[in-house]
Parts: sequence; structure tokens; C-alpha cells
Amino acid sequence: MKIAHFIGSLALLSSLTACTGGAVPLGSADGDYTGTATRFQALRRNCPRPRIHSAMQVRGGVLFYPWENQYIQASVLSSGTVTGSLQNTQLTGTYNGTVIQATVTDGQCGLHFTLKRAGT
Repeated sequence: MKIAHFIGSLALLSSLTACTGGAVPLGSADGDYTGTATRFQALRRNCPRPRIHSAMQVRGGVLFYPWENQYIQASVLSSGTVTGSLQNTQLTGTYNGTVIQATVTDGQCGLHFTLKRAGT
């Protein structure tokens, strides 16, 4: 009888997952992160250098990424999307629960960065 109950529970769980499309919110990205950045495009001499501060923070679902002498305000959503912009510069990426990966580009200069939640 217990096996039949278990199999019935699995079938119910499977049907619920199919109804929701399998997307599960990742939860808050708030925390401290460390990581690396690399340049993938440099069509100007004064493109920003790849840099990651020793610790970057996400607070209230917001990350401030350094770009030239300013900061790009980016939203890190529990859906796994990371987006932000500053004048003609776009920041787009993903969040998987522990890692944020994104690219920043203004069409002539581009950086890719990976941030891992500290302590994971």
C-alpha cells in the first residue's frame, strides 16, 4: 500500500511540475560575491579594464557594477535574469542561485564577469 501511495505522489508532483512549466523561483540573490572579469571586445583605446572588487554585494536584488567612472545599477531577479543599463551601456546576464554571470557592453567595449556567492 505504501508503494502505491508513493507512486501516486510522484504522479501528482509530475503533473504539478508540468502545469507550472518547471520554473522554480531561485530566491533572493542578496549576499556577498567574489569573482573574475575578462575583456571580450576593445575597439577603443580607453575601454574599461576588467576589474572585480574583492567583494561585490547584492542588496535588495540590486548589484552596482563598476564601468569607467560610474556604476551600472543591475537588477538580479529570482527568475534568473540580470539586467541593467547606463546611457549606451547594457548589462545582461543570468543568476542560478549561487552564481551571477553577465556581459557588459557599449558596442565598442565589452566585459564578461562571473560572480560566486561567498561561502558557497
